[in-house]
Amino acid sequence: MSMYVRVKRQDQTVFLRAEASDTFRTVKVALGDILSLVLDDIKLYGKDKETVLEDEGTLGGFEIGNDDVIFWGQRMDGSTFEPASGN
Repeated sequence: MSMYVRVKRQDQTVFLRAEASDTFRTVKVALGDILSLVLDDIKLYGKDKETVLEDEGTLGGFEIGNDDVIFWGQRMDGSTFEPASGN
């Protein structure tokens, strides 16, 4: 069953259509395609803004459902990622 997931960073929000079985890598690919970002420069965080969502994990495995929010951070200086931000 399809759902929508909000992916937030600072003042940006991207709405993605997804399936519970989608991996976080799939989410990163979709986000990268929309925003012209390099996949390796994206890090996803859970609802708590602290849990790093690893590529092989799934939306359903982390109980992310329709209209839930996850967060993304971008690589800042070639090695360090910014922390999750947004409301």
